[in-house]
Amino acid sequence: MKRRWRVNYGLDLKRSLLAVTYRAKDVPSLNAEFGHPNITLLLTCLSYYYQGLDRDQFLTALQLLLNSDNAAAEYETWIIGLDLPPELRQETGINLEDPTQLTEILLPRFRQTKRVIDFYLAAMVFPKAAKEFPNKLSTSAWDLAEKSQRVKTGFSGTNDNQFLLPTTIRQESLPGQEGTSAKVLSYLLQPENGPCISPDNLQLDYVPLKALLSHIASLLTPVRILFDVGAQVMEVNQEVAMIWLETDSKAQAAIYFDDKDEVTVLTRDGTIEPFILSSFRNRLGECVIYLDDAHTRGTDLKFPSQARALVTLGETVTKDRLVQGKSCMRLRQLGQGQSVLFFAPLEIARAIRTDARRADSDVIQVIDILRWAMLRTCEDIEHHISHWVQQGVDFHERNLVWSAAKSPHDIAQLSSAWLRPEARTLEQLYLPLSAQPSSSDHIVSSNVAKAREIPEIQARLDMLGILNIGDAGIDEEQEREVAQEIEQERQQERPPPAEPLSHHVLDDVRALVKTGKLNSESSAFLPLFNTKASRWSNQLWATRDFSMTTTANGSSKEHMRPVNWLLSVCPASSSAMNIIVLSPYEVQELLPAIRESKVVNLHMYSPRTRREMRTFEDLKFFCIPPLQSSWSSPDSLIISQLNLFSGQLYFANYDVYRNLCAFLGLGTHFEGTAGPVVDSDGFVIEIFYTGCPFVFSPVLFLRELTALRRKGNKYLSTHMGKIVHGRFLVKEDFD
Repeated sequence: MKRRWRVNYGLDLKRSLLAVTYRAKDVPSLNAEFGHPNITLLLTCLSYYYQGLDRDQFLTALQLLLNSDNAAAEYETWIIGLDLPPELRQETGINLEDPTQLTEILLPRFRQTKRVIDFYLAAMVFPKAAKEFPNKLSTSAWDLAEKSQRVKTGFSGTNDNQFLLPTTIRQESLPGQEGTSAKVLSYLLQPENGPCISPDNLQLDYVPLKALLSHIASLLTPVRILFDVGAQVMEVNQEVAMIWLETDSKAQAAIYFDDKDEVTVLTRDGTIEPFILSSFRNRLGECVIYLDDAHTRGTDLKFPSQARALVTLGETVTKDRLVQGKSCMRLRQLGQGQSVLFFAPLEIARAIRTDARRADSDVIQVIDILRWAMLRTCEDIEHHISHWVQQGVDFHERNLVWSAAKSPHDIAQLSSAWLRPEARTLEQLYLPLSAQPSSSDHIVSSNVAKAREIPEIQARLDMLGILNIGDAGIDEEQEREVAQEIEQERQQERPPPAEPLSHHVLDDVRALVKTGKLNSESSAFLPLFNTKASRWSNQLWATRDFSMTTTANGSSKEHMRPVNWLLSVCPASSSAMNIIVLSPYEVQELLPAIRESKVVNLHMYSPRTRREMRTFEDLKFFCIPPLQSSWSSPDSLIISQLNLFSGQLYFANYDVYRNLCAFLGLGTHFEGTAGPVVDSDGFVIEIFYTGCPFVFSPVLFLRELTALRRKGNKYLSTHMGKIVHGRFLVKEDFD
């Protein structure tokens, strides 16, 4: 698990594919995860963006891509802006069995490409790991501290968090121990402690780990112990130990915690051995010792009597973590020969000087650090008070229902009190609080009102002077028993079986090939856009054999034929050209007659579904009989409508896109003008285009039509995908 600087989350693939809280002794569960779905998604995306994909993850992404039904279009989005060999500009050039191609060409270019990472997240991580259940069974420390006839005991070395204890219990110091906290502070204020090292002291913007270790090894009293309380070092403990041994030539070994949480010794000759079996366990004065943030609490080593330790500071350091819980008091003889000094990153050093009202050039004293830590403690208590209130309100509700339950028949009431909703609708997550139903359990104002009705909670809030309570669900962490979760297998629902219609070539279609006269009143021809209120071109037609595919009401949306064969007819008396879409059966039957015809032409056509695919819009590819020199392509707007019907995803150029948007009544980027009022789907609300025949937006119809043509494959990144989802195209999209 690689930890980023100054963050408390990251990836641990042994625990989950999602981002998790970094493990420490005060977060004992390995199943801890973030409770709010947005926090989970955000931190997971950031973790993968920063880290990139490793070889196995990238190989999984490639396999998912090549096994998908839309590999070509998806791969097009991957390669945008990348320098690739010509043979790898298409997904067909990828060879998963070629290790050289994978590790030397593909992986370096794709591992940190955002589009590739997004694909891996959407296809692998979130479907597999992002689970949400209707309800959750929650409990808290309030249940452990419930009032009873028996005495409850516990231990804490500090009383800083006593205000976050349940109101049913209070912390009592043992006789003679009341002054422990002040005594520890007096130890730290002794002159042998300090100073505070910061990047500005060393005239640097930041201090690399190796430079910091070299600096503390060169001090008059060398430092051989590092307590990383501020989590300033990545969680690579063995690497830290190796670097420290390189910089400190007098140290014979390094002591650290390995990935299995075992105390380990690394000797100068490279030998790694358990601490309990090592001869250095009684020779700590000859060793450098590194305790990472997860292991500073609860670790008890017998440090030398004159030991000197470096303590790092960070955003989450409070007085408890700094003084007793996780750092300074690991030195049991602090103030009696043992001493500490501190390291503060640049932003922490600035915060300490601001709190102490010192100039940037002033040296940070220990008393300044203690003042800063106490202020962070107050902020930490205020930050966690919302969780405390939420847990208290839930406990009192459970307790009331339990006290009122008198028989097993009250189990429904018990479940309603114990179960809390986990899955939330978008309205519950994002709707303003004033607009949400008052019965929602996730309304902050509702929790505040309930808390005010509980005298103990209200008294604690008044004592702390807290008036506003935030939402406890934003940065909530929760633990799950993943072994008991229900596994669901997604089953794809296919359309019901349909009986195909028999093919027929109607007489009017045969007559059209011979005479070139289109009988628009004949049932053999249907408008290409066969809608109830058709505002599309009257020059586009389809034969009945092409349109009708099944016996279910004569047609079925799930069984649309692809558009591949077009018949063009240009009447002698008019320049308007009619285009009729034929079925493959009709082409086969009519091909001899078409070859002999002087009034019609058969065109091979295919919609452009890939960016690098050539266009067939001019209708000049493979024509029967060959086109005359006087033949000209149909109007571009007619061809654009044909492209829409056939499921074309890319436009030839920016002008074609603008002309089609003007016909459909869709807004575009209006350069130099404010532009019209545009609806959320892109349809212009007010009259703006003179040639637009649509009164209502055609976007929903086009979205359904395109989705049917794509048969479930993704197309959002294409030109057509952006149009039907209310997005604008710019000229750069056509480069």
